[in-house]
Amino acid sequence: MSQHDFNISNQTASVTRADINNALGALATLSSGTTAPYTKYANMLWYETDTNTLWMRNEANSTWIRVAYVDQSANAWRVLDNTRVVSTSGTTIGYLAVHATSTWQSGVDTNDKLVSPAKVNAAIQALVPNVLNASGTAPLYACRAWVNFNGTGTVAIRASGNVSSITDNGVGNYTVNFTTAMADVNYAVLGSCIYTEVATQTNLVTLSPYLRDTSSVRVITGYAADTANAGVLADCNVVSVAIFR
Repeated sequence: MSQHDFNISNQTASVTRADINNALGALATLSSGTTAPYTKYANMLWYETDTNTLWMRNEANSTWIRVAYVDQSANAWRVLDNTRVVSTSGTTIGYLAVHATSTWQSGVDTNDKLVSPAKVNAAIQALVPNVLNASGTAPLYACRAWVNFNGTGTVAIRASGNVSSITDNGVGNYTVNFTTAMADVNYAVLGSCIYTEVATQTNLVTLSPYLRDTSSVRVITGYAADTANAGVLADCNVVSVAIFR
């Protein structure tokens, strides 16, 4: 490890030879030392031995640029925190850096940086209940499919999620077809129906699921037990079905 001003003066042959060897030694060791070389050149490399840091002089020869950390204990090259990843034109496309938790949780920083999977998982576990206005520690389970449709006349879906179509099997009998199949048939079916837009005690109806498989579930709608037509199937104006698993 040595440093040199890389200026060979006019001197005797033996001194010149030693001077040249010292200059070559400095080049070979990247001007290693605990302090920066006294004589500096544009694009010069310097290895700072006490911090294990490799530096490069900028083109204007006005300051040092930190290049990398050399891990001497592991004999490995380390990329420095907050190193920019750029395109061939120098445009920043990301950072090799760690986002501050408060920054990435708030979603205000659009720069691509590093976040550990454990932190992401912890944030999801903490934030999702708040977004859904849920409290307590009980787990949350998402709705896997849902639909609101008109079951009278020509059946028509008003709005849905993961439901491709409704099959009309006859009066008060419908099949809800899933866009993406369920993992198994052990899902829960929740539903409701309205015979007319303005329900009265005489036309209260209920919805019951049956004949379920992974790609669809069949439901029937009919008059409730406390009506004169109890047990009779009926087409309903508003049928709502939700699937949980």
